Amino acid sequence: MASLRLSAITICLLLTISAKAQVGADRNQRIFIDADYSTTDISRNTTKFRGLRITQGATRIEAEQAETTAGTDFADSTWQFSG
Repeated sequence: MASLRLSAITICLLLTISAKAQVGADRNQRIFIDADYSTTDISRNTTKFRGLRITQGATRIEAEQAETTAGTDFADSTWQFSG
């Protein structure tokens, strides 16, 4: 019974390490933004999107609407997603 528990813990740890490695690999990949529509308000420094899809490696975000500050500079921006 103890060896079965140890095996389950080992498998969980390996899966966690594998998932973290994938996320780390995605960070080095290019970010692609695709939207049905976007507008920029230069005076407020905001961009609004409709039908937004952001992809970086295996990571994907989809939203009916999104708004960001600082354009698409992901290093220093705030995003709000809805839908």
